[in-house]
Amino acid sequence: MLENHIHLKASDNNSPVTLTPDSIGIGPEIHELIAWLNRNITAIQKDLSSLGAILFRGFNIITRDDFREIAEKVDEKQMTYVDGNSPRSKLKSNTYTSTEFPADQFITLHSELSYSNLWPLRMMFCCIVSAMKGGATPISDNAVLLEKLPKEIVEEFEAKGLCYIRNLHSGYGLGPSWQKTFETDIKSEVEDFCKRTDSHYMWVEEDSVRIKQYRPAIRTHPISGQRLWFNQADQFHISNFNADLQAAYEALYEGDSMSRPQHVTYGDHSEIDPSYFTEIRKLIDEIMLPVSWISGDLVYIDNMRMMHGREPFEGDRTVLLTMFK
Repeated sequence: MLENHIHLKASDNNSPVTLTPDSIGIGPEIHELIAWLNRNITAIQKDLSSLGAILFRGFNIITRDDFREIAEKVDEKQMTYVDGNSPRSKLKSNTYTSTEFPADQFITLHSELSYSNLWPLRMMFCCIVSAMKGGATPISDNAVLLEKLPKEIVEEFEAKGLCYIRNLHSGYGLGPSWQKTFETDIKSEVEDFCKRTDSHYMWVEEDSVRIKQYRPAIRTHPISGQRLWFNQADQFHISNFNADLQAAYEALYEGDSMSRPQHVTYGDHSEIDPSYFTEIRKLIDEIMLPVSWISGDLVYIDNMRMMHGREPFEGDRTVLLTMFK
């Protein structure tokens, strides 16, 4: 139980649970927040496994170094973004920019690194500069999504599993490079990582590598014991693009889906019915909650329980990220 008899429960106003200095009985300084988090860390982690996310608002988190201090001193184990699939820059001490995707694009909701065998259990997002317009981080509950999905989709995904395919170039081409993805320019380190994480790799022409990862579509949360929809199949599929971009990719790769920067099939390599992805995205849209940022906000999120994305924005926007094992 949290100290001061604070009982966290799901919000009823279409937003995540929000905690302020007054509501938890401390001052706004970051050292006070860090101390409070560490005194209550076990209870918070348990609450996150059911609530999905907690928003901390009104604390004096002003600079990147302020967030780095929280990320380093909270009683969690930070991890790198090795094997990541989103454009972001590494800052100090395993803190990253949340994404460097173009501002005018919507980033579809996903659970970070769910295609990997090394995913973060929890994450922290921190807003240093809020956008002039837009830029919210929508979140969506994987437990609710699993309950709402048609039985046919759930049973087929669970029975067959998934195969994620990525073609990573060596510095020139569409999508990320293997050097950026694995945070190294040494091939043997890529190979060692793949062996440790049960990821199949093959070096191909022009110094590129093809990665195949066979993963389940549903996993069980280690704290709550709850079954969760936990995959990024809809994000890896070409149907995630608009019609013009789909046509361009089909023409460029001459219909060879295995040569695209990324693709997904069932674990037996059979193709997934695109209409399934239409239904999955529709349900995600129905249940997602937007987190509208105010500078200084900190969102603590359970990555298995909650997906996250990003809405388009105008003006400057700085949102940082750290991930915990």
